[in-house]
Amino acid sequence: MGGRKVKNKVAVNTPLSTAGSWSSLERETGRDREDLKRWHDLYKKHPDYEQYLREYGRPAAETWARKILAPRLAELTENLPLPEGKFTIIYADPPWQYEFSKSDSRSIEEHYPTLTTDQICSLKIPADDDAALFLWSPAPKIEDALTVMAAWGFRYLTHFVWTKDKIGMGYWARAQHEILLVGDKGEVSPPDEAARFSSVVSAPRLEHSAKPPVFYEMIEKMFPDQKKIELFARGPERKGWVFWGIEVER
Repeated sequence: MGGRKVKNKVAVNTPLSTAGSWSSLERETGRDREDLKRWHDLYKKHPDYEQYLREYGRPAAETWARKILAPRLAELTENLPLPEGKFTIIYADPPWQYEFSKSDSRSIEEHYPTLTTDQICSLKIPADDDAALFLWSPAPKIEDALTVMAAWGFRYLTHFVWTKDKIGMGYWARAQHEILLVGDKGEVSPPDEAARFSSVVSAPRLEHSAKPPVFYEMIEKMFPDQKKIELFARGPERKGWVFWGIEVER
């Protein structure tokens, strides 16, 4: 690792970029190398990267995420400048924080940094006075999602349901769907009748948190001429959209 080993932990002040460290980190954390590299690239953006202390306990990945990476990456998100101008269509997939996560191996923070509901509510989103919001929510976070919708100045209208081909985890019910809440503010005309889709959409489950591209296509057909932005976007940018988020590939 290039650093001093201690029992069941990686020594502090060991840069993740140390040559040959990826295999060691995979063993120490139980995380996939691509996840480790993705988090590493994000974490490097913080000015205190090389000085910040890092150590891995058991469960290593959750310790790393909760105590070190998640707060720093949340800070990056909160301080990331929003694009100039106002948008008529807001599409958002917030990184919801689960207060009750008890699983060491399936913790949300193992996959991406999360934000509290208050942190999400406090974002000054670049919505026009007349705008529509498409807001993703897992079933257990519906109450929080409605709180966010109201804090951002929108009223709830309806929702879509994404049904997945694979079943997930859950304490009361094992999740196999997510909800896309729809709201508006000001004066927004509903889509033309030909562009009104079924409220139930079946599509395969993708990598953790990723949403099916069909929802981009639906929104583009519903509102073809309006300015569109995706908040908390991940991956490469899409034509006709502005992407905002610390994991956007430009």
